[in-house]
Amino acid sequence: MPKKLDTFEFPHGGRKGLDYDFAPLCDGSIWELERGVDFPIETTADTFLGALSRYANQRNLRVSKHVSDDKNTVTVRVKPKKEKKTEDGSPSEPARRGRPRKAAA
Repeated sequence: MPKKLDTFEFPHGGRKGLDYDFAPLCDGSIWELERGVDFPIETTADTFLGALSRYANQRNLRVSKHVSDDKNTVTVRVKPKKEKKTEDGSPSEPARRGRPRKAAA
C-alpha cells in the first residue's frame, strides 16, 4: 500500500532550455554533429534535434535531420521554408487559424 505523506518539498522542476548557439547551423549547409563533442554528452540526439527544430520554426526555417544508429551523431541542414505559391505564381496568403469568418451580408 502506498504511504501517505503530510508534506513533501518537491524540487523545482520545469523545462530548462538547451544552452546552444544554433545560428551558425542555419546557413543552409549540411552539418554533422557528434554528441559529447559538438553538443553536451548529457543531451540526447532527440533532445538536441527538438531544440533545433523549435529554434528553426520560430525563424520560419525547416530542418532536415538524420540520427545515426548509435544515436551519437546527427546530420542536419537548416533552410528557409518554401513559400507556397498560387496558380499564377504569386505567394499565397498565410493560412488562417480558428473558425472561418462569416460572409458579410
